[in-house]
Amino acid sequence: ENAHIAFCGELFDLCVTFPFSDFMPETVPINLVIKGDTVFCRLHLPESNTMRHALLAMSENIRIVDREGT
Repeated sequence: ENAHIAFCGELFDLCVTFPFSDFMPETVPINLVIKGDTVFCRLHLPESNTMRHALLAMSENIRIVDREGT
């Protein structure tokens, strides 16, 4: 769908765990851990993407905090 995401930085660690231990479970917990140091992310969504307007609205109103809440 021509959606692209890119990460750049000095240290970046992405860990995704997909548990395939049950056959057709009702829910599947997916653990996602992202760690980085001086990392930035770029996302491109074309005008036709249904998530574009929702993500633009969230990015205009986002508040980023650290672990201490500052």
